[in-house]
Amino acid sequence: MLSREWFTAAALAALALPGLPRSKPAVIALAKRAGWQHPEAEGRLWRRRRGRGGGVEYHCSVLPAAAQAVLARMSAAGAAEGDGRAALLALLAAVDLEALVAAHAIARQVHRERFGREPDAARLRRWTAALYGVLCETPADGEGAAGC
Repeated sequence: MLSREWFTAAALAALALPGLPRSKPAVIALAKRAGWQHPEAEGRLWRRRRGRGGGVEYHCSVLPAAAQAVLARMSAAGAAEGDGRAALLALLAAVDLEALVAAHAIARQVHRERFGREPDAARLRRWTAALYGVLCETPADGEGAAGC
């Protein structure tokens, strides 16, 4: 059982789980396309967020199996360790380092070819994250393009 079962679109985007978009608007668009927020599913698949700002939270059961598996590992690691370090290690274990290194190299090369100079650190991080997301997108067969 997960220690946390309900997540906002922003939280899901920030977790960068496999099979999910990496931005809040994209998660909301996915939720609409997939029917996560169907009126009859209120309370089971989604609920209105309590507290300041309102919004919506989605139940972990609506997430792709790979995302649920990562959340379960994070939850188990966090419970065993008792702090956030184990959860971070579990999340890092889910990262495909070969795909991340490839994305970093591609981002540097493209920037050098396009602008004739090395990218600054912030730009390189953004480009690497974007390329890593493309390399690890989950196609219809459920397997990541780079085995992510």
